[in-house]
Amino acid sequence: VAKSVTSALVGILVGQGRLDLYAPAPVAEWRGENDPRGAITLDNLMRMSSGLQFQEEYDEVWTDITRMLADGDLAHYAATRTLEHPPGTHWQYSTGTSNILGRIVREAAGPDFPTAFAFPRRALFDRIGARTAVLEVDTAGNFVGGSLFQASVRDYARFGLLYLRDGVWNGERILPEGWVAYTRTLTPHGVANLGYGAQFWLNTGGENRRWPNLPEDLYAMNGHQGQHVFIAPSHDAVIVRVGLSEFDNWRMSDFAADVLAALPAPAAGAAP
Repeated sequence: VAKSVTSALVGILVGQGRLDLYAPAPVAEWRGENDPRGAITLDNLMRMSSGLQFQEEYDEVWTDITRMLADGDLAHYAATRTLEHPPGTHWQYSTGTSNILGRIVREAAGPDFPTAFAFPRRALFDRIGARTAVLEVDTAGNFVGGSLFQASVRDYARFGLLYLRDGVWNGERILPEGWVAYTRTLTPHGVANLGYGAQFWLNTGGENRRWPNLPEDLYAMNGHQGQHVFIAPSHDAVIVRVGLSEFDNWRMSDFAADVLAALPAPAAGAAP
């Protein structure tokens, strides 16, 4: 879920002209002469297709994900990984990638820590009334872009509603025009039944999609242990569940299907 919130902050900064999606990502560790990582774009990071090596494994004690969380300077650890694939040619889920994005947001948001730290609240949280939202920082003072985001259930729903309304809140545009469409565009080189957009999970792929009993236009913010914010434009609905859900006796997709079936069908031709 933190990854999706980080995506929204990147979108705001892109809309303000402070970041460029298709330019090389502003990462200090990659500025050395002839460093192939210098070709990684912000879009590559957003889509988990940077090509950087990263072990997203929690079952073993000492992998990249656990080393990074123990390191303190999360973005620096992730940025020092080697390049395994040319940027934009290989998809791999990586919390490290999102932590690099968290530092990029902090650096682009202001010249000093107080200004940058206030940016998420002033640019996003307060504007949608998400008063409980907290985006944590690491020991280096960078936003933890890949995890450790907290909010109330209602405020999680506000983020979903912001995307359902194409980035507009009470008539005010929060996300730049076209950002939601960009977010929902399938990343190439991914796995069909694990569709991924720009730091959001998608439900594309026909019968092989991630949640075959849910609408194909559904997309989601997914938490580490099965928490979900489901956004279903065809049903004009947002569904939030924050309970621990990674068990065989619980299927979030069945729960969401029951909720959607219980809602009134949107009027034919009605805009979400």
